[in-house]
Amino acid sequence: MVAQVLVDHVRIRRLVVEVASGGPELSALRALGTLLEQHVRREERELFPLIEGVVPERELARLAALLEN
Repeated sequence: MVAQVLVDHVRIRRLVVEVASGGPELSALRALGTLLEQHVRREERELFPLIEGVVPERELARLAALLEN
């Protein structure tokens, strides 16, 4: 699952560069939207619950505090 999420990140970045480079094709915009939707769902439904089940709550709180700064 982690590998799939990382692959998604690479694909998302590639599509963002394509879209941002000017005059994006409608197909690129659709592909980016679809990929983003699928990716967010995968993280919310699968990856985050997995992390929450493995990483101790105290460590999650510490990491959250670091991200807030």
